[in-house]
Amino acid sequence: MSIRKFRIAGSIIVKAPADATIESIESKVIHRAAWIARQQRQFDRYALPLPAPECVSGEGYCYLGRQYRLKLIESLTDRIRLWQ
Repeated sequence: MSIRKFRIAGSIIVKAPADATIESIESKVIHRAAWIARQQRQFDRYALPLPAPECVSGEGYCYLGRQYRLKLIESLTDRIRLWQ
């Protein structure tokens, strides 16, 4: 049995053999609860917040399988247009 923790939401995914009973899985998880909590605290300590993406004129972006260059134009209205 393997236990993995994902940083996305702090959830835990337990992988167990197909023939394992729910009771045996629960007992193993309960047995490892202190270790799981320690690992969660360690992941949370090193989790870095992701910076907000910045749109910079000239950057390339992939859209519907094609590469496009971004061109920022100052305007009074907020809108996005795609020219080919």
